[in-house]
Amino acid sequence: MSKRILVLVVTLLIGISITIGLASLSEKVCAQDESKKVIQESEYEPIESINLNYTHFYKHKVCVYPRKWCLSNNCNYSNNKCRWANYKGKAIIYGYMKNDSFQLPKGTDKLKMTIKICCRGWGEGLAVDTRLWKNTSGIKIIVDDEMWYNKINESTIKSQHHYSYYKHDYCERFSTGLFNVRGKDNVTLKIEMVDEARLDFWEATLTFYIRPIFDTGSPASPYPSIFGMHNGTIKPNQTINVSKLYTYPCPGTGGHTEYAKIWNATWNATAIWNGYAGDWHNITFDKPVLLLAKETYNYTIRTGSYPQIHHTDNLSTPTGFITCSEFIDANGKRYDDWIPAIRLE
Repeated sequence: MSKRILVLVVTLLIGISITIGLASLSEKVCAQDESKKVIQESEYEPIESINLNYTHFYKHKVCVYPRKWCLSNNCNYSNNKCRWANYKGKAIIYGYMKNDSFQLPKGTDKLKMTIKICCRGWGEGLAVDTRLWKNTSGIKIIVDDEMWYNKINESTIKSQHHYSYYKHDYCERFSTGLFNVRGKDNVTLKIEMVDEARLDFWEATLTFYIRPIFDTGSPASPYPSIFGMHNGTIKPNQTINVSKLYTYPCPGTGGHTEYAKIWNATWNATAIWNGYAGDWHNITFDKPVLLLAKETYNYTIRTGSYPQIHHTDNLSTPTGFITCSEFIDANGKRYDDWIPAIRLE
């Protein structure tokens, strides 16, 4: 009997140990996922924001002030709660609101939407009637073909009052992740309630982002030019994620970079040209390059044909500083004031 008890105890201890180990692993995975989200947003720089109210959207099953306005009819599920749209500027969304052609600021890479819940009136929040709640009840924010889904599921219910479950309450805000809008001039925006959820809407703040790049730009006078080996340093003034290098060619030439290396004391990344095929102005690094703000990095760039040249030993750009320590041209001549015109992005 004692042996059976001993075996049982050992088995239980092993089970507990495995459970704790899995829980610990789960916490680490969650922490990594959260850090990825932070890193993703930190790669981009906000350039502008704008506030939209309900007048900027086409409305379906939305209650607005004055109280009797129920746009597109049948605003609620069982009784008319449009009387609670009792404050000018407030809208209660039961269906959806949509803007079919929202114009983006020029050059926008990413977009984020932040919803502000109304601070005036009755029972404000992102909520659902307790009788109608499903584990999929919530809100979808849709930008073209990308969707962000905020569910009022069991694990995220914050409070219960006014016969409703609330995920977000009176006067709170919540934000989406980043939507990819690079290369677009206009997008479709949609705020859509799912499975009987409702939102006491005050405004939506759109924040627009660009991804910082290191760009020397094109010099006013790129000549004389010749191919050769450039060495120097780069010091960004903000963190920049880099995957490729673009070389500005002199007009009418095939100026390009054949080999590039960026490094410091602990790592290096290289890129090699694949010839005059496809996007031959760009070369791609063999690993992601993270240039941290105010850190100094070394570069070596071997050019071909006739790239544009900044004839100076140092150059300030909007996102940092680049220097020339040495340039050896194809004839073996040495210079200390030739910086290739490049873009790191």
